[in-house]
Amino acid sequence: MAMHTPEIPVDLLGKQTFPVRISILPFAFSGEIIKTEADFISSLSHEYFHAESVQKGKTDSLEIFSSFLTADDQWNKDLFLDIDEMNAIKMELPQTKISQEYRANRLGRYLEYYTNIWSHSEGMKPEFIKILKIEFFEPWMLNSPYLFKEWQDGKEIWYFKHPQTGREYQLPEEIILRFQNGKG
Repeated sequence: MAMHTPEIPVDLLGKQTFPVRISILPFAFSGEIIKTEADFISSLSHEYFHAESVQKGKTDSLEIFSSFLTADDQWNKDLFLDIDEMNAIKMELPQTKISQEYRANRLGRYLEYYTNIWSHSEGMKPEFIKILKIEFFEPWMLNSPYLFKEWQDGKEIWYFKHPQTGREYQLPEEIILRFQNGKG
């Protein structure tokens, strides 16, 4: 499935209604990712989530335009798209009827988008990037084979490895402290 919108000036998002089209492509029926009717409905809900983000001008609680501006006032579209994808996947995961294969696909995609926060952080305020890293770290990620720790100078350092590229990213200490203290 895919969502299509006309080219929209980003500063107008959330200020007026724009036409949005959700297309159901033949791939949706190939059985490769979408295995069941519940998977199909979940995927469709995922695309509607994106359409709603465009109409509201925000993804979850983050304003599309103002939150994703770089230090030189450029819109960081790539970072926004990753965050919007993670929010849409988070909306899908609690659904109990989706197939295990579909859930595994969504978890894998979430991990990729999560590590992209580091890749798309250039020019962004470091505090904002740190907030995103912490906010989008999910408890189930603690069991991921992509999460690991090393000892450096007697200190425990946690890393997250990109599932596709293998590139390693250091996690903010606050993430690990939050989960070690049972607040995750």
